Amino acid sequence: MNKFTIEGNVAELDVSGKKVLIDAEDLNKVLGKRWYWSVVKGKVITADSEYLHRVVLDVVSQTFTVKAVNGNYFDCRKDNLLVKVKENPKAKGIKGVSNRGGKFIAQIRKEGKTKHLGVFSTELEAARAYNKAAREIHGKLATLNPETKLGYMWQKVKERYTGARG
Repeated sequence: MNKFTIEGNVAELDVSGKKVLIDAEDLNKVLGKRWYWSVVKGKVITADSEYLHRVVLDVVSQTFTVKAVNGNYFDCRKDNLLVKVKENPKAKGIKGVSNRGGKFIAQIRKEGKTKHLGVFSTELEAARAYNKAAREIHGKLATLNPETKLGYMWQKVKERYTGARG
């Protein structure tokens, strides 16, 4: 059990010799658990890998992420925490394309095996490479990324890198 003090509306937990802030009203959610500072994860956790910032906001679903607005996970007061829906790369609707380290990887499956199509600097180039390969492999049965979506993407790419609109 971690030691704590309360000053006004803020509780201060002693976690691995560091002071962690939470709202005093959330103290009952965290008491009874032993909290540690994880150097690897950069967050306050329990031995069961519960994250303090998620416990404070009652976020259990992995569909959501919780971020510290000021980047400091020692400050787990509600006004410093932001809940966001995790971005699902497939939700973009760009078939056969994934983003790794700012580069876009195009891949397609053929007869149960993944065929690497290349690494591209833009999502648009990777999507077009996928479309080309899909036409070659699957012919009329190919599921393609719609050109209207690709045109929209190209406009966004242009805006991002050149500032040009229209």
